[in-house]
Amino acid sequence: MYKSSTYNYIVPYRNEFIYHNSLKSSTFMLSYAEHKSLQKIFADPISFELEEASTFEQFYESGFFVDLFTDELSLFRYKYFKEIIFNNSYHLVIVNTPEHELSSAFMEMLQRHMALVASSKVIGNICIEWQGSHILDYFESRIQPFAKYAGKVCSAAGMPLRNQVGVSMSSNEVIHDKLYHKKGVPTYRQTVENLRRICAQGPNCNFRLTVLARPYATTDMEVFWSQFSPDAQRRINLVWQPYKLNEANVDAASESTTLSNRGNTEKNGGLCQQLLPPRLHQVILYTDNSIYMAVPFKSGEDKPQGVLCEDGSIRWNELERENMLSKQWFENHKCRGCKHLPLLVGICSKQKVPLGMICPIDNNLVTPDSVIVKEFENRQL
Repeated sequence: MYKSSTYNYIVPYRNEFIYHNSLKSSTFMLSYAEHKSLQKIFADPISFELEEASTFEQFYESGFFVDLFTDELSLFRYKYFKEIIFNNSYHLVIVNTPEHELSSAFMEMLQRHMALVASSKVIGNICIEWQGSHILDYFESRIQPFAKYAGKVCSAAGMPLRNQVGVSMSSNEVIHDKLYHKKGVPTYRQTVENLRRICAQGPNCNFRLTVLARPYATTDMEVFWSQFSPDAQRRINLVWQPYKLNEANVDAASESTTLSNRGNTEKNGGLCQQLLPPRLHQVILYTDNSIYMAVPFKSGEDKPQGVLCEDGSIRWNELERENMLSKQWFENHKCRGCKHLPLLVGICSKQKVPLGMICPIDNNLVTPDSVIVKEFENRQL
């Protein structure tokens, strides 16, 4: 006995139809005639199996049909933990803070930590990401020398390594200089120039540039993007993020602004490894040596899950660590009951954790059909 999967989609695409199952990420393209013929028996798995046994077998193996008593939510949970929570990719995010800037002592501890990670038998690859206060100012003095050291250590251990830097800006120069000033000194033009210069130098590093933008100002994005040469653009993952800003009263506290009802626009989306909700091998390291497992939105009430020690090891607070890993963002009635959960897992996890359980569907930030079409077209490239 079989039933149709909860996570099936049929999306019109030009003169054809995309059949997609989000739990197994399976996709078929059918012509209009094939679609019309199939619809007569697709809703009845028993008749489908009897009349079109070989075709039914293909759809069954691809997840479009499941055994009658299959718990698909449990399958999703198993897949999520296997592919994300316990993924063997080590993502080390170093967050610079004004109170504890990147010191020589901190960098020495970081080198010892990198040597330990590179020699690990359970890590498959490493991504080092730099974020935080005026991080580009430290590129030549701290980031580049450390990247060379990490490259040598990882090469000797046969460990794949990628380097990336996260930079935040506002599309509006006046607002940017109020949000991201350096002790009162404007930084908009300096940030743009730093990115241009570093990309021109050609280091083995990519950049995730998140830009807070005025809603509906799509032309601003192209004007902003045109500040960078084609070579520089190839190194930058641009995330154009519309926010509602009170431009008459912008200060440092205004950074926690409200998301507009328009979703992000992205260029070079696969260029940088994404930060995820808490997972086993994701380490958010602040320059005061405190360690978190979640996206670095640190507040005074947050308890760190660990601390970086002098010898480069991490002393974990196992109780806090277990607490972080056990409370996944989708473990609530609304998300568990959502038929779009496997399809939008990447989008939802990024929106809900840092922004306080914002539902992309309810807020019209994305439509399932557009996601399926985009994934299909990306596979054709």
